[in-house]
Amino acid sequence: GTLFPYTTLFRSELRVWEVKQSIWEMKNKEIFRCIVKSTREEESSLFWEEEAIEHAKLKPMRPRRFKMIYDDTTSEALMFGMFQNIPSAGLISTEANLKNKAFRDLPKMNSLWGGDPITVDRKTAESYELNDARLTVAFMTQPAAFGSFVSYNGEILRGSGLWARFLVGKPISTQGYRGFDYSTVSLEHRKKFEERIKALLELNVDVLKKGKRARQTISFSPEAADLWVKMFNEIEAGIRVGGRFEGAGDLASKLADNISRVAALVHIFEGESEIISLASLRFAIDYCTWCSDEFYRIFMPAPEAEVNAARLLRFLKDERQAGCLEIKKNDILIYGPKCVRKKDKLNPALDELVSAGYVSIFRRGKTCFVDISGVGYGF
Repeated sequence: GTLFPYTTLFRSELRVWEVKQSIWEMKNKEIFRCIVKSTREEESSLFWEEEAIEHAKLKPMRPRRFKMIYDDTTSEALMFGMFQNIPSAGLISTEANLKNKAFRDLPKMNSLWGGDPITVDRKTAESYELNDARLTVAFMTQPAAFGSFVSYNGEILRGSGLWARFLVGKPISTQGYRGFDYSTVSLEHRKKFEERIKALLELNVDVLKKGKRARQTISFSPEAADLWVKMFNEIEAGIRVGGRFEGAGDLASKLADNISRVAALVHIFEGESEIISLASLRFAIDYCTWCSDEFYRIFMPAPEAEVNAARLLRFLKDERQAGCLEIKKNDILIYGPKCVRKKDKLNPALDELVSAGYVSIFRRGKTCFVDISGVGYGF
């Protein structure tokens, strides 16, 4: 693509820098040898000391590399890469290793999300401060790998607030429905997407060339600002007891900010003016709301009894539609959903349905029945 020349240029500049660096180091050693020699001979070393100071100013700067994508990396390598090259980066993987070493330093990850400066203190090299950095994290992984990772690390990551800063999703699998036909797939939109991506990457090339670029400031339109304030207040109120975000204050506290960011990203990608439109904000609200629902489903799943009750209710609905008004409890243990074919699973599920008023339980002789006459067709 159009960015390949910058990779070739970096390699060429790096080779030149390595030679200049070697020459500089050789001269530096000679200057300090002269200082040592003068000191031993009890002569003034002032001349060579001044030479050392001036020579330090001539130390060649390592060329900056156009590197924005990181995969399997440590937190130290990621931070230093953003400091040394471009302060905008993406930690991206389509087959993500969730044990990525970059997540071993959670406070720094949280600071990056907040846009705070990060000071990195090192023992064997010069310390530095990373300012005004931007990091995107995009991981895709398989359910089994994710489940295993969350079982071991979920409490730590959620307790640190990291999960709440992410937009998470677990789309329903389309396997078995991905049919193929001979229809022609239009590449028109893909070409437009690629052109826009290239244009945005070129802006980062300017950062590489000039060292720093003034960031564009954008704001909401008056209508969008009013909607954002209303949405913020609704989210905040939802943290209360009985509210939508009860028990998920970590998610709620970051949601409004994430919505703003998504709206800004959509707006910038569309290449519009400096005013974020109402349409962009509404899209961001819809998308982030879906992600918050996914957060609940992934990190705060419903109790097993509730899940089993929902599956049992579907089974009883089918029985009711077939004309059945009551069913033996033992028949449910034999023919019911697999998840309730044991008493310790069935009893809590039935308790949930009884509490909700869907069914009732009664005995006829020694046999226990479930009255499903009240299971309406609409449920």
